[in-house]
Amino acid sequence: MICDRCGAEIYKYSTCRYCHRKVCNDCVKSSKKVSKTVRIVICKDCWTNINYRKTFKSATADHSNCFLDLYFYLLVYNLELFAI
Repeated sequence: MICDRCGAEIYKYSTCRYCHRKVCNDCVKSSKKVSKTVRIVICKDCWTNINYRKTFKSATADHSNCFLDLYFYLLVYNLELFAI
């Protein structure tokens, strides 16, 4: 696999939460574990955007799982509609 930011060949990658690129460990500026199972990553390019940086630094478990919660809610809601 190839890093989307620097073009280096990588074995293990992380996905930037803001630009959604697959980046190597050299291109990761920072990462943090906001809950037991959720780890968020910001790349060096997104770190230069002050809005992305503020969002990353203030991320908590509630903010990081909002899209997953919405997805599971819609999934359950659709399953209930089909079950009726």
